[in-house]
Amino acid sequence: MMSGTRKSEIMCVCGTILLGLPLRGAPPQEIAEPILETLRRTNSVERSTFTLQVSMEKNVGWLHQDQGTYAQSCTISRSEDGMAIACQTDHFPDPAYRPLGTSNYLAREYDLNGNLVIWMPRMHVSLWTKERNETYQEQKSFFVDPDGAVVMTGLMRVLNRYKPTDRMAWSLSEMRQIWWALGQELESDFQRVVDETFGADGERRLHLRGTRDGGSLVGEWNVVLDPSTVHLIRSASFRLDMLEASPGIEIKTKGLRRFADKALPEEGIVRFNLGTSGGQLEKRVVLHDFSYQPDKKVFDHVRKMLDAASDDELTVYDYRDNPSKPIVTRETP
Repeated sequence: MMSGTRKSEIMCVCGTILLGLPLRGAPPQEIAEPILETLRRTNSVERSTFTLQVSMEKNVGWLHQDQGTYAQSCTISRSEDGMAIACQTDHFPDPAYRPLGTSNYLAREYDLNGNLVIWMPRMHVSLWTKERNETYQEQKSFFVDPDGAVVMTGLMRVLNRYKPTDRMAWSLSEMRQIWWALGQELESDFQRVVDETFGADGERRLHLRGTRDGGSLVGEWNVVLDPSTVHLIRSASFRLDMLEASPGIEIKTKGLRRFADKALPEEGIVRFNLGTSGGQLEKRVVLHDFSYQPDKKVFDHVRKMLDAASDDELTVYDYRDNPSKPIVTRETP
C-alpha cells in the first residue's frame, strides 16, 4: 500500500486502493473500479434531492429494552433549498413498572409517589432551509405505579430554534440512522481497504479502516456486499480500536427494491451497543418509497406544524444567539 499521512491516504484512496491489496477468490478484471470509489459514487444519497418514506420500530431507550418498541412512520424530503422531516408514532408499547435499581433504572425516573415515568416520542418535525432551522417534538409520558397500572399520562412539547447556517444535528442524526439501517451513507466513514475476499456465491467481503459517523473515533469496519448489485451493503459492523471487544455498531439488510437507477433493500436494522452497561439502541426500518424528486407537500406540512406550535403549553429553546446556551423563551406551566 502507499504510505503517507491519513489525509493523503483518504485523498488518494480511490486511485491507489488496489495497489498491494490482497485479493482472493476473484480474478482482477472483476474489480476494474476501486470498490471505495464505487461505494462513494452509488451509495451517497443524503446530499442529493430526494424523498424517502419509511416505517420504523425502535426500542424505548438505550437502557430499557424491557419496555418494548414503538412504531413510527417517517417521510424525509430534501430539495435544493433545504430539508424537511416528519415522523409520527403509530403505536406505543404497554409500559411496565420496574423497581428502582433493576435493569439500569435510576432514581430520577420515578416521581415523588414512586411511579415509574416512561417517556416515548409522539411525533417530531424538522425544517432546515436558508431562512429557517427549527425542530418541534412531542414526548408522551406514562406514569406506572408498582402494581403496573398507568395512573397518569402527560405531554411535553418542545420547539428548538437554530441559526439557518447551523447543522440540524438531532434530526440529521435520526436521518443518518435510517440511511444506515438501509445500508446507505456509510462510505464517508470508510478510509482504507485492508483486505478484500470473495465467497463462492460472489459475496464480496471488505475489511476496512475508518471512523464512526465522521468523527475522530477510529476503528475497523467489516462489510459484506450483495453480489447481485455490486454496491448494496448487506451487513456492516464497526469496532473501536482498543475500546470495544465486540462491534459497537451492527447493520443488516435484506430484500431488494429498485427505483430508477437506485437499488435499495426492502428493510434493515441498525443496532448500537453501549459497551459494559449493556445498553442497546436498535432501529428496524422498512422502506415504502423512494424518489430523487423533492416533495413540496412534505415541506408545506412541516411548516404548518411549526407555525401551529405556539401556545402556553410549549417550551421554546432558542439557540440562535448562543448554540451552547439556549434562551428559554417560553416555559411549560
